[in-house]
Amino acid sequence: MFSEPAPGVTCTFAVKGGKYPDMVLTGLRRPLARGAQAWLALAAVVSAAAAVACGGVTAGHGGTPARSRHARAAPAAPAAPGSLSAISCIGSSGCMAVGGAFQGVAGDNGTRRIAEWWNGREWRLMKPPGSATAPLNAVSCTAAPGTPGPDCMVVGATALTAAGQAVAERWNGRAWQLLSPRSPGHQDILTGVSCAGPRFCMAVGIYTPHSGWSFLAQVWNGVTWRRVKIPTPAGNDLGQLNGVTCLRPAWCMASGGYDPGTGNGLAVTEIWNGARWRIASASGLPRATILQDAACSSASHCVAIGGADDGNHALAAQWNGTRWTVTGPPASQSGDSLASVACASASTCMVVGSGSSAGVALELTAGRSWRVPPAASAQTSYWGLSGISCPGPRDCLAVGYKQDGNDAPDFTLAERWDGRGWDLVAAP
Repeated sequence: MFSEPAPGVTCTFAVKGGKYPDMVLTGLRRPLARGAQAWLALAAVVSAAAAVACGGVTAGHGGTPARSRHARAAPAAPAAPGSLSAISCIGSSGCMAVGGAFQGVAGDNGTRRIAEWWNGREWRLMKPPGSATAPLNAVSCTAAPGTPGPDCMVVGATALTAAGQAVAERWNGRAWQLLSPRSPGHQDILTGVSCAGPRFCMAVGIYTPHSGWSFLAQVWNGVTWRRVKIPTPAGNDLGQLNGVTCLRPAWCMASGGYDPGTGNGLAVTEIWNGARWRIASASGLPRATILQDAACSSASHCVAIGGADDGNHALAAQWNGTRWTVTGPPASQSGDSLASVACASASTCMVVGSGSSAGVALELTAGRSWRVPPAASAQTSYWGLSGISCPGPRDCLAVGYKQDGNDAPDFTLAERWDGRGWDLVAAP
């Protein structure tokens, strides 16, 4: 089930929430969604059997990224280390970003959770409630008509141990509320969430029933969380749902991958119709592929991103309501790790991720043409983008991490897109 990395190949990933140690699964050499912390949350479960201890940095890391022509002077380093893994915006002046910071090896000295609010001018740190010691993995914010402010849901897990359980926390613009999703297994973790209003959110993730990993879905009705059944493909041995996007309470798409027992990952997408989940056709997607994220502007237009399960080939595909068609990315970016996608309309989507040592931003226009506007260089040894949200075609905010050296801690990173170029935005 598990395999050691090949000699000379290290297994630290610079996507989805920073550069964290990772467990390696045969055929699924990818971090789980919204942070390699999802791997770490399962490490205690699998380590006794066959977990692989990994070290070093991603093969190919090295050098200093070239300065972008859009770059401004990098902001001063924040007072405390951390990495942002996801972001959700309700407009140009309202965004929440979440993440965390491991302290010690694999968080054995505790974890500092991070939540930050962007008001259009500056970031401010927030204080989520509870005693959870795992980073926050995902966030979704909505703005209901007639309400004084945003309504945000953040998800993750209580701890990076075998006793870790799914956690959800709600912010209504004034105060936090700690929620308790129902736990179906020995250990579970929520890796993605999408809300269609204060009274509907869908969260997805993974859980460990007795052996292996299985898909997890939870629905929020404004009062309580309820687990909903989500089918697993035939022969599923190890499954992971990496993200979810909801257009309305009666339509959501979840994306991820699974191992049918062959050691090679297969992409999976599922659609929610308001009452139940069904597995969508994977026709058009290549084999040995894992999806990391998807964004939809309608039920007949979605863009999903991910890559080959060996982590060496990036993938972008479009959904037309019945099947997937691979549309990218450009050949020049085929070796990148794509982490997050946001679509402001059916004709404009933005994708972010990480290259060998620098962040990557790709723009898909007219549904078929790719453009590679240079991201603003963080002017550090390594940096990457893990999450993006776009209130409009010319208005996106992306978050991630930056690092000054192999053994240096991560620091939070934020960049803003104005339709012409990217600019750094100081994050605490």
